[in-house]
Amino acid sequence: MSTEANLRPFKRISGRTVLVFLGVAVVWFCLDMLTKGAINGAFEQGAVITGPLLGLIRLHLVYNTGAAWGMFGDSTQVLAVMSLVVCIVLTAYLFFLAPRPSLLETVGVALVVAGGLGNAVDRFTLGYVVDFIEPVFIDFPIFNVADIGVTCGFVLFVLGMFLAYRRDEKEAAAQIAAAKTSGDAVAFEADDDIVEAAPVAGSEPESGHSAVQVDSSSRIPEGESSPGVADQPSAASAPKNKGGASQGAEERDSR
Repeated sequence: MSTEANLRPFKRISGRTVLVFLGVAVVWFCLDMLTKGAINGAFEQGAVITGPLLGLIRLHLVYNTGAAWGMFGDSTQVLAVMSLVVCIVLTAYLFFLAPRPSLLETVGVALVVAGGLGNAVDRFTLGYVVDFIEPVFIDFPIFNVADIGVTCGFVLFVLGMFLAYRRDEKEAAAQIAAAKTSGDAVAFEADDDIVEAAPVAGSEPESGHSAVQVDSSSRIPEGESSPGVADQPSAASAPKNKGGASQGAEERDSR
């Protein structure tokens, strides 16, 4: 296989998609790392930093070695590897498999990747994830900015895929309708050409000679000559008869 064929998938990447993906992912990743670094460096584990804000959340620093709701406790390294795998798969889909990634799909994947990388960095470097955002109006696990990116990004990604599917369906239906309309127009033009080429009943033939119709009843049977033709001497026999008459007259004179 040629080098051009091997590099063909990379041609599908558009500059707009790359810029949006990198911009969103970098901004969200930096925001996550800055907030976790500021809170983790200034407070100890378990500290309640602020009271309820607008009755919705409070800042409460905790270290999470597992997943949400205490699942997969003390499996931080495994979860870190899984986060990296998910990030790689989604990035590969966006750039190499998605036919025409929409803005929602691009932003969604960027948020998921940024959040996944942010938590993976915590797990690899600290051995735990720094969580500090605690909802107070519902029973919900404490989370961080990276978790917000993963959750919102996944929702945007699924929504973008659904809308892209609907868009492709509409475009396919429009193409089918356009092809059918074009086919009908071609068939209509072909019918017009056939009608124009067909001769009109009662019209004169195009050649300069008039058509001669022969009545079958007036045909002469084979072996018979037409009247008047047999009675007339042929052009070849006329000189012969004339020459014979002159010769007979000379013989009578000589006698």
